Parts: sequence; structure tokens; C-alpha cells
Amino acid sequence: MEQPKQYPCFLCGEAMPIKSSKKGKPYLICDPCGLQVFIRKQSGITRFNEIARIALPGANQPVFAQIKQLQVLRQKQQEHEDQKGIIESIFPSEDTKLIEKALGQEITKAQAALAKRK
Repeated sequence: MEQPKQYPCFLCGEAMPIKSSKKGKPYLICDPCGLQVFIRKQSGITRFNEIARIALPGANQPVFAQIKQLQVLRQKQQEHEDQKGIIESIFPSEDTKLIEKALGQEITKAQAALAKRK
């Protein structure tokens, strides 16, 4: 069976290329978050190879997608707050109220989905 070429990052879920050291041992580096993983013992290498075959990026990793969705929603909410003017914060338009409500509801849904995983 062919060895997978990528593995999901433990922190952010992004695909990390599986690299080999000079001695043929697997290691991973996630560029977005800086995680580095070096597998040095043969028992760990064997276990990693078994897990890597089933833990492809995006598969069996829904928690990463949920966390990323929550982060994106919070970022959108912050961007919306940053773009609101002083006058609009005092006298919000109907559109602004709808956007804030929709973002709040989506954030609540995302938080509830993550809380169910505990």
C-alpha cells in the first residue's frame, strides 16, 4: 500500500507534507502554525504510518473544520465591528443589525457544535 504524502496538522488541520529525514524517518512541518513533528523511534514510525493511511487531510477531522469555521466567523464579526462608524454605532441601520444578528447566531451554532464534541 502506498504511503500517504500528507497528514493533517494537529493544531490547525491544514495538510502537512510528510517528509523523510536523511535516515528515512518521517517528519512534518506545518507552515501556517509552525508545528514541527519528528518521529524518531521505530514503534512510533510504524504507528504513524498506520494512522497516516486513514487520517488524510479533511477526512476524519471535522473538529478542525468546525474550529476554522468559528475562527472565520469571529474574524468577520471583528471586521464588521472595525468598519462600523461612530455614528452608525449610535444609530445602527437595519442592515447592520441584521448582519450582527446573523453573525451572532452562526457563532452560537458553531460554539454549540464544538461543545457537543466534549
